[in-house]
Amino acid sequence: MISPNHNLVCHFWLLLDKVSVMNEQLEDRPMAEPIELPEKLSRRCEAAVWLLRIGFTLVPIAIGLWAWSEMGWLYGLLAWLMAIFVGMIVLSKLKLAHIPFSQHELSHSTYTILKWFVIKNICR
Repeated sequence: MISPNHNLVCHFWLLLDKVSVMNEQLEDRPMAEPIELPEKLSRRCEAAVWLLRIGFTLVPIAIGLWAWSEMGWLYGLLAWLMAIFVGMIVLSKLKLAHIPFSQHELSHSTYTILKWFVIKNICR
């Protein structure tokens, strides 16, 4: 008679075999292309990046505070959320337009996206 643990042991060995095959496939892959890094910015360009970043941070807050003072706290909260969503959409479009294609799948901060934007448009 086969013990109840026999089935579990068989599944364990099959899983180990699959993991070793996956490791071999990963080792056979070609190396990824190197990541392109943005160049060092001048003081003027760095200031432009920081002004844009401050704008992306403070404009939604200012819109929310204005709506709160004019129409009430609920409209202020909704205006703030809408401004945050619009800012995220704009940042997403900037990322797709200005960050190199090989880096689209990587996670980027607001500062990095704006830095690429400034390098490609303002400080050529």
